[in-house]
Amino acid sequence: MIQEDPTKAWMSELSDGQQLVVWSFRRWLSGKQSWSLVWNEFAVRFGAEPARPLLSSFVRLVDAIRSGARRVVHYHQPCCPCVGADEALLTSIIGAAQAGRKDLVRTYALEMVQDPMADALVERALDLATVLSERGVEVPHQREWKSFSGVQPSLQEEQREAVTLH
Repeated sequence: MIQEDPTKAWMSELSDGQQLVVWSFRRWLSGKQSWSLVWNEFAVRFGAEPARPLLSSFVRLVDAIRSGARRVVHYHQPCCPCVGADEALLTSIIGAAQAGRKDLVRTYALEMVQDPMADALVERALDLATVLSERGVEVPHQREWKSFSGVQPSLQEEQREAVTLH
């Protein structure tokens, strides 16, 4: 008998909006070869023209995370059923933005990026949250995550590349 780990969150437990954010994040960070998959998913779901601002907002958000990361950003392989701490944190950022909780967006942003980049991440999260809402995609704000690990120490500039967990 296989026992589930009660400390892990699973993709199947996420809302459709949360799944879309995590799915897109994983594929975008996995490399240029997967970027077209994200575009295709957005275009199929929303239509080509409505998907353009969504993709643009999403890319700006990921770029803010990558350029200001306070530590290595972890993510799982695209097909993995687990939800990692940084993936959960990203959905919390977007969910808090959709809920109008700019204070929480900033708090969460500071767990992912260094202070000088936090305002840019907040702005981009608010923008993405708005674009998602305009397309009928809700990302619920979830305060507690079973797999959420909290703040980790900052890394040197050359150590900020994303890391795949499994």
